[in-house]
Amino acid sequence: MNKYTKVFSLVHGQYFTKEYKKVRNHKLKIRPIQEDTVCKNFLEDEAEITVIFEETGKTIIIDAFSDEETIKTYLGKNFLKLR
Repeated sequence: MNKYTKVFSLVHGQYFTKEYKKVRNHKLKIRPIQEDTVCKNFLEDEAEITVIFEETGKTIIIDAFSDEETIKTYLGKNFLKLR
């Protein structure tokens, strides 16, 4: 399962990131990811998204089994499956 992070910030807006392990130095590298990539993996039930609000420190974990209202509020209607 892929783990992504969506960050809400007053300074930088909102963006998605993913952590990668560097084999050579055993460090975590954080890279920005496009929303389309995250949406595709989320709709295939292969992603878990952690939503972080930088100013308040509030954290929410969203996966494919989360409430539809929660998904729509924090991720957008593109992340909802057509039923």
